[in-house]
Amino acid sequence: MRLHTIYRTTGSENRKARPEWYSKSLALESYLGSLGAVGDAGDLVFVVDGPMADTELVRLRRAGEVVQLDGVGNSSSYRWALDLAYERPSWADDDLVYFAEDDYLYRPGALPALLGAATRIDAAAFLTPYDAPDYYDLDVHLRYRAQHEHDRWDVDGVTWRAVRSTTMTFAARLGALRSVAPLHVLGTRGRYPRDFDIWSGTLTYAHRYRLARSLPYSPRTTRVRGPRPGLAADARALIGRPPGLLIAPEAPLATHCEAPWLTPGADWAALAAGLGNTH
Repeated sequence: MRLHTIYRTTGSENRKARPEWYSKSLALESYLGSLGAVGDAGDLVFVVDGPMADTELVRLRRAGEVVQLDGVGNSSSYRWALDLAYERPSWADDDLVYFAEDDYLYRPGALPALLGAATRIDAAAFLTPYDAPDYYDLDVHLRYRAQHEHDRWDVDGVTWRAVRSTTMTFAARLGALRSVAPLHVLGTRGRYPRDFDIWSGTLTYAHRYRLARSLPYSPRTTRVRGPRPGLAADARALIGRPPGLLIAPEAPLATHCEAPWLTPGADWAALAAGLGNTH
């Protein structure tokens, strides 16, 4: 199993509430440091949506392959990344592909731990290093946790358990992702991916109606169509069994860098300060 990664980024910043220590540069530094700790990683692709400063592009090109899009937007850039993973012939079905957004901070061992979990936990088709606060206080997650209380594994000191949903930063066994790609295309109609709806359809047959409900979110289709595997594959995605579980750690391996959504249990400011002191 090889770990391929697709990092979606832009040259601009939005107005979301951010911790004082946050910057895209530090987020990237933490990601590259954690990926470097994996050792024999596969391809690293940066999908840059819209203009970016030349100095930043040079930094990305030194680290991996860079693909530039012309400002297609969040949903379309994810569809483009999904298309890349679906079509790249050198990426095997039993490989792991990691989709990263550019506003996450990683501990050095985050991606090695994720790869180790994928190697040891056959029931997991999808994995995330993000231990979201919602997992501990939102009813839908608490109910799912109760239903899957036995779906827990300890791998190298980290406890992993089945979770109900995550963001669009996640890893997938490529064969599993290819089997549900039509659901991810449905869930990205409109400007932003509807991540809860996407994971509802991916993980739970009974909740695929959520993807149908997502169609009215925007009258516009996205600029990128995404994978088109054909009617038979579309039908299998819609009526077939979920390909496996989504798992997350009960540990602060990585955090979404929005003030309300920081992963509990870690001093992220100290980690960011340490990264900043390396330059």
